[in-house]
Formats: sequence, C-alpha cells, structure tokens
Amino acid sequence: MWDKARDSRMIADLDVAISIFEANDGIGVLTYCNAAFQRMSGHSLAELEGRKMRILRGPDNDPAEIETLDAAIRTGSECRVTIQNLRKDGTPYWNVISMRAVLDANGRISYFVGEHRDVTEMRRLEAGLDLHDRYLSVLGELTQDGVFRRDMDGTLTFSNPSYFEIIGLRSNETSLADLVRCIHPEDRWRLQNWQGEFVGSTGRVDEFRFLRPNGDVTWALVRTAPLLASDGKVRGLVGVVQDVTNQKRSEQAARDTAQLIKLDLTAIIQIDLEQRPILWNESAKRLYGWTRAEASEQSSLAFLHSADGMARFEDAWRHVLQLGSWVGELVRVRKDGRPVTVAASWGAVRDGTGRTTSVLCSETEHFANRGLPAQSSRAQRLESIGEMASGVAHDLNNVLQPIMMTLDMLDEMVVDPKQRQWLSLASQSATRGAELLRGMLTFARGGEETRVVTSVASIITESAKIMRGAFPPDITVTLTTARDVRCVMADPTQVHQLVMNLAINARDAMPNGGTLSLSTENLMADAAFCRSHPDAVEGAYVLLRVADTGVGMPPDMFEKIFTPYFSTKVDTGGTGIGLATVETIIKAHGGFVRVHSELGNGTAFSVFLPATTTAGSAAQDLADEEGSLVALEGHGERILVVDDESTLRELTLHTLERHGYRVIVASSPREALNLMQNEIPIDLVLTDLMMPGASGQSLIAELRSAAPTVRIIAMSGLDRRDSDPSLGVPFLLKPFSSRALLESLHESLHESLHAALPRAV
Repeated sequence: MWDKARDSRMIADLDVAISIFEANDGIGVLTYCNAAFQRMSGHSLAELEGRKMRILRGPDNDPAEIETLDAAIRTGSECRVTIQNLRKDGTPYWNVISMRAVLDANGRISYFVGEHRDVTEMRRLEAGLDLHDRYLSVLGELTQDGVFRRDMDGTLTFSNPSYFEIIGLRSNETSLADLVRCIHPEDRWRLQNWQGEFVGSTGRVDEFRFLRPNGDVTWALVRTAPLLASDGKVRGLVGVVQDVTNQKRSEQAARDTAQLIKLDLTAIIQIDLEQRPILWNESAKRLYGWTRAEASEQSSLAFLHSADGMARFEDAWRHVLQLGSWVGELVRVRKDGRPVTVAASWGAVRDGTGRTTSVLCSETEHFANRGLPAQSSRAQRLESIGEMASGVAHDLNNVLQPIMMTLDMLDEMVVDPKQRQWLSLASQSATRGAELLRGMLTFARGGEETRVVTSVASIITESAKIMRGAFPPDITVTLTTARDVRCVMADPTQVHQLVMNLAINARDAMPNGGTLSLSTENLMADAAFCRSHPDAVEGAYVLLRVADTGVGMPPDMFEKIFTPYFSTKVDTGGTGIGLATVETIIKAHGGFVRVHSELGNGTAFSVFLPATTTAGSAAQDLADEEGSLVALEGHGERILVVDDESTLRELTLHTLERHGYRVIVASSPREALNLMQNEIPIDLVLTDLMMPGASGQSLIAELRSAAPTVRIIAMSGLDRRDSDPSLGVPFLLKPFSSRALLESLHESLHESLHAALPRAV
C-alpha cells in the first residue's frame, strides 16, 4: 500500500514528473504527484488529490492511445502512451506516460506509478517537418527541377523523381557517399566541409557536374538552404537542383564561336541602321588599324572611306537594305591613311518579325593586284613540292631498284677487298637515296598507310638496339619504358621511321658525344592538359620522348625545323626532309609534337599519339583517371609556383586549387624570394629551371639557405637530373599531366610529414 508520509519523500524532489494513482472501477484516481508533475500540469497536489486522472485529458487524443492506457489500468499491465493533457490555464500539452503497477504481498494491484515526459516541442517539430515534407512534395510535382532534403549526416530523407534523374542516383542510394560518387572528381572538394559550408550557411548557390552511369556529364545549379526548427536549431538541408547542361553547351558554343571570330583572319564588322559599329573583331583591327574601342566611338562607318569611296559604300548600303545581301569590292582607308581594297560580303540581320535590325559585314584584303600573300604563296609552293616529290620519287625508285639489285649480285661475286670497299660505298649511297625517297613519299602522301594496333614501346626497344650498334660509341643510348604502355592504331613502319628520324637528328646534334634518351609512357589528357595543349583532346595518349644532350637550338628556330627542306646541316648532307616527315606522320595519326630546347643543353621532342580505346571506354578511362586523383587531393597546403610563362602559371594554379591546394604564383626567382622574405608561409616551391635573368638553380640554392625546411620540386622541358645532379630535388619533366604533378606534390609533402614525426625507439 502506498504510504504518502513515508514514500513521498523519495520522489518529491525528482526532476522527473511522477504520479501515484489507484484503480477505482478501472479508472485511475490520483493519490499523489511530485513537484515536477505539479509544474507540468499547473495544478497543486491539493487540487488533484483524490480526483480522476482523466479530468486532465485534452480534446485531441488518439482513441487508440486512450484505450491502451485504460486497458493497462484495468489489467495492471505496463504501457507507454502519448496523451494530450490540459494545464490549469487550459493550455494543451503532450506527455509520454510510462506506467506500471505495484503489487502487494498477495500479488494484487496496490497502486500505479506513472512517469510523465513533456514532448510538446518535439510534437510541434515533427508536425512542422511533416508539413514541410508536404510542401516539398507539392513543389516536386509542380517543377521539373530536383527537390530534396538531407538530414545532418547527409542522408537523403526526401526527394522527387527529377532529383534522381538529374544527378544519376538510384532510389536506394540515399547516403552522402552515394552523392559524392556521382559528383565529378574536380567538384568533390566542395563537400569536404559538408556541415560547415552548406548546413552552416544562410543559403548558397553552387554549380556541380554529375557523372552519369554512361559517362556523360550533367551540369546542375544547386540552390540550398539550412532547414531550421522552431527553436532555431539546424535540422538538415533543403535544396533545388536545376539541370543547366543545355545552357552550358550553348554557352560553350557561343564561346567557341566568339573564339573563331577572334581567330578568323576575316574582318567581321556589325553595324546598326545608323551605320555605327556594334561588333568589331581582332581581324578588323589588324586590317584597318582601329581598335574596337576606337571604332565604337565613331558615329558611322564613314571613317573608313575617303570622299572618293563614299559613293560606292552608299550604293552597297542601299543594296543590302533593299535585297538583304551584297557582295563586291570596296576601297577603304586604314587608320594610317593607306588605302586598302577589300572583298566584302554583307548580309542583313533580321529579328523575329523579319525587320532588318543591323548589317553583318565579312571582309578580307583583296590581293588581286599585289600577288598572293606570304602564307598562301608558301602553301601553294608546299603543295607543288609535294606533287613533284611524289612523281620524282616514283621514277627514282624505278631507277634505284636495278642499281641496288646489281650491287647485291656484285657483292656476292667480287672477292678483292679494295673492290668490295668501293661496292660497299656505292651500296650505302644507294640505300641512303632510297631512304630519302621514302621520306619524300611519306611527306607527299601525308602518311596515309595501312594501320594496325601497334606497340610503341616495342618499336623503341628494337630501335634502341639498332642505335647502340650503329651510332658512334661516344653516344650513350638509354631506354625507359613505363609499365603497361598502351598501344596505338598506326602504321608500324611509319612509327619506326619517325623514331629513327628523331634519333638521327639527335645523333647529329651531338658531334662530340652525349646521351640519347628514349622513353615512352601513358598519359591521360584531362581538361587542364588540353587547355595548355590546344592540339589535344581529352582521352588517353602514348607519350614518346626522344631527347639529346647536344648543342640545342635558339627559340626562333622552333617554327622552322618542321619546314620541308629546311636544314641546319647543309654542309654535312642534311636534306631537310626528316623532321618534316616526322610531323607529317604524327599529324596523320591524329597526334601532335612539342619541342623543348636550350642552346648548349640539348633538345627534347615529345610525341603524343592517341592510344587505342574500345567503344565508349575513353570517357570511362577519363572518369576513372579523375576519380583516382581524389587520393592525391591536397589539404590546404600552400604552394609557390615559379615560372616565367604566364599560361603555365595560370593552368598550374587552376589545377592545384581545384585539387585542394592554396597557390601563390611568381614570374621570376627574384619575385619568389621577395614573397618568401615577406614571411608568407610556404609548404612547397614548384620552380622552372630556365627563366630569364636568375635561373631556377640559383633560386633552389638560395631557398636552401633562406628556408631550409621548404620542400622544392624542379621542372623543365629538358631532363636535368643527369647533367645537373647537384639539384638534389624531385624533378618534373615537361610536359606533364595533372596526375604526374599531383603525385609529385603528394610524395614530397608526404615525405615531409613523415620526416617531421618522431621515430619510435
């Protein structure tokens, strides 16, 4: 039996609301409640003692919950129910009642103990979230955009069908990890601080790329805001995902068009109906001498005409307005006063109603009275040379064939050593002539031959054996072949020819001996690589490198070396067809070539040939490559990039920042040292070795003295590790891929971290 005087002391001051009641005809009658219960209900013990518990019930209770509670009182069983009660002032509140019966010594029900917990605020929050979900559901049905909600750990708790369709998720993929997997590797860094950046913001707009299962990329604009409860606490994140892929493609097409207009040698001018210029491309500036800003300040296009030429201009203007187009010649005046004759093609630009709004003018300088320009003349000469070379090579091959066969027969018949020496000399000359003709034919035909899956690694391995036996003994031939080098779709004979041509060119550049280096490796061209190599397209390449330690070349010679019949070895029998043939073969196979050279330090040719891929695998290979770069991400380390080439600085900065590094750039060693003296914290310096003024070597030496703890990586287009081993730092050979750059940084910084850790004793 409940003893109020004795037992109430045990529960009087508890923070938990407790009620003691007895069953009277199956109805609970209160006999005691502690202070916490009185605060919750607003009633005093005197007001409640001896009264039925049901007088506290509110009007909005669930009948099933009431029945569960009444049944437990009748039977003495335990129960846990949620009941709405009314406070003394009539305010409703919800409380969870956990009730159990206390039995006497004979096993009969003596009284009941109820524990009460106020869950009003929780119910209000749940009701609010449920209403929020209903709002989201309605919104999701009204829009083609994706609508979603994620909780604090990133788990998807609501989404409409468009959300899954845009992002490429399946309906059972609701975790944050599933979402990250679908995001393009270059954009995943945005989610590194999920709660701080997104959930902790007041609302933001981000652009993400999502990888579809088939390898396609979807661009999406993601608008997000934190989901707040009534108490102001953040409960998760809500957002809308808008597919902007078509818009992105249109923008790219517009940029491509703008770039074409910029690069096109044709002057493009658009004028309104008052004859005022509203578009003026770079070629118009080159042709007429007026900048875009200067042209836009003119009241009409009359500034391009002398008094004598105005009549012709006005006739053309009336013609295009009446008939929609005009083609003819105009005599105009450049900014410096010189006349210029242009071939012009004009067209009317109309709006949706057919009304003319402006006129677009396409104009090029007319050379009828001045002969062909240098570029056109050179192109025609090369075409003529190609046609002539093809015919001459065919006839000379017919002449050389019986000569070479006769020399072979005589070699078997003649035994006199002196005569055999003369025969050998004649045979070598005939063979050299045949090789020259093969080069001429390749140049003339453009390298079109039968192609098969070809191993470049095998070809350079065989070529290296030949070179070691045929080249002078003071030339060391080294061979480096990466593991699992891809194959290319190529003519093996032509690939062998380009390797040997480059090797012979390298041999001749080392009259006093040196090192000829051959290497081949896989390279995955990503977007960043393609920005710095306009000839490249995203995908897999095989990189073949032929480098020497010879005399090198000045920069002004780079553009000439691939010109047919241009040679620096005229006195020693150079034909000028070798490198022209190399370029022809490379371009015919869809590849490109880069040259790095320094006077006195050698030359390196880097040949990029597209690797063989199965249908649809190129995009997957690129996606796999980008996905694997995630393990090489930086974590906010500060990198100082030192290079005199602005394009390379920009691209390196973009690549490293995209992969989690903080980057500072310097255009010279002096600027880099000034930054270091300003005590800007630097974790690693990435420096080129050849720059105007002070060299990268001198920068490395000064850094070792001024900042001995800073990690350093050197880079150059020529391999300096053998010629200058005093560098003593990791080395990157240009051109390099994003992976090679990130791997080098990761390795250097990782070693730095381990070096700083205490060693176990």
